[in-house]
Parts: sequence; structure tokens; C-alpha cells
Amino acid sequence: MTTETATVDITNNIYTDVLHPGHKTAEDLITLSYTPQAVFRVRPVTRCTGTIAGHGAPILAAQFSPKSSARLVTGSGDGTARIWDCLTSTPMYTLEGHRNWVLCVAWSPDANVIATGSMDNTVPILLVPLLIQDTIMGS
Repeated sequence: MTTETATVDITNNIYTDVLHPGHKTAEDLITLSYTPQAVFRVRPVTRCTGTIAGHGAPILAAQFSPKSSARLVTGSGDGTARIWDCLTSTPMYTLEGHRNWVLCVAWSPDANVIATGSMDNTVPILLVPLLIQDTIMGS
């Protein structure tokens, strides 16, 4: 029994770097050693730069209106979505009806419709209420 020790750098995959060039066969025992090539240090977020009070749980999704950056829709762990006036940091309208976390929110390109997706497996399509329509559209 002959034991050979060879070091081969695997840059692509085992087949193209070891088997195909003939260094080893599919019947040979191959010992792999892994050496990390980079170290990433992940630092926790230690402070919040701004808050908007209103939701009863953390905000999980947010999107600005395509018509005005002064309007924002957010989805929260409290099962609601809110339309915000970003100039005053106040909620303009609360969209209720989900039974679980609201994980995604989206405006239509014309800012007339909002869709919200939730952990309750529903995606309601909501017409932007007429009472705030004029302010969102910039009229």
C-alpha cells in the first residue's frame, strides 16, 4: 500500500481540480483541509439613529411612495401597516386586517394602491384612502 501526500488547491470543484487532471481517482481516499481565506467581523447594531412611534411591534418592511418621498408605508409585527407622513413623522392611516406579522409592503407605480403581505398567507390589495389621496399624489 503506497501513500502519497500531495497538496492541491481546489479553486473550482473537486472534479475539475483533482479528478480530471489525474491527481486522484474516484476510488482514492481524499483528505480535505479547509483554510478560511477571509475573516468577517459582524458587529451588532448598538444604537438607533431614528424612530417613528406608532406601531406596537418592530417595523419589518418599509417602502417609500413612488410619487413622493414624503410618504412611507410600513409593515409591522403587530399585524398592521401604516402610511406615514415623513415630513412630520406621524401616521396618516393604519391598515388593519392581518392576523400575523406584515412582512412586505409595496406601492403601485401610480401610488393609488398598496399591497401588504403577511405571515397569515394573505396579500390584500388596498386602495389608498381618498382622505389622504390628495396629499400622496402631491396635488
